[in-house]
Amino acid sequence: MDEIYPIAAFSLILREIAVDRDSQYVDHIEDSPEIFAITVLDGTIVQLDKRTIQNYRNFAAFRTLEDAKIACRILSPIMKDLFRNGNKGQ
Repeated sequence: MDEIYPIAAFSLILREIAVDRDSQYVDHIEDSPEIFAITVLDGTIVQLDKRTIQNYRNFAAFRTLEDAKIACRILSPIMKDLFRNGNKGQ
């Protein structure tokens, strides 16, 4: 998968990190006042409008900015390759 569609592999790993980070909380992620995500467009952290989220199964959702930053640190070697400038692999 990484060879054919690397962002899919990245998204799967990112989702697993989000699930792991979320396991430290006792309530459901829907109860979090804020939700953050890491975009597949450029790897930046964005705060999402909770009103637009239909479900939390289809993306890596983080309750805090710090949790999203931890995920970025864990995946930094992969992100450097995915989001560098240039058209390598296209």
